Amino acid sequence: MSKISEIKKIIYGLFILLFFDLAGLILIFIIGALAGSNYNLSLSIQVYPIYLFPIWQLVYVVPLCFWLKKKKKTSVMKGVIIAAIITFLVYVGCLLLLFSLT
Repeated sequence: MSKISEIKKIIYGLFILLFFDLAGLILIFIIGALAGSNYNLSLSIQVYPIYLFPIWQLVYVVPLCFWLKKKKKTSVMKGVIIAAIITFLVYVGCLLLLFSLT
C-alpha cells in the first residue's frame, strides 16, 4: 500500500469520527431539550450531559475501532483513534477554560 493511499484512509477515519461526534452532540442536545420541555428543568441541568461527552464518545469509538480492526481497515482505525484523541484534548481544553472563567 502506498503512503498516499494510507494517508487518505487516515483522513477518511478522521471524517468518520467527526460525523459521529456531531451526531452525538446533536443527540445530547435533543435529549436535553426534550427533558427540559417535559420536566421544566433549568438550562444548567439540560446542558449537564455535555460534561459527559468523553464517556459518550467511548460508547461509539471503542466498538467502531473493534469493527474496523475486524474488517482489517487499520489505516481508517488509526484515523478514528487520532480524531478521538484530538477531540478529547480539545474538549478538556475548553472545559478547563470554562471552569477557569467561572
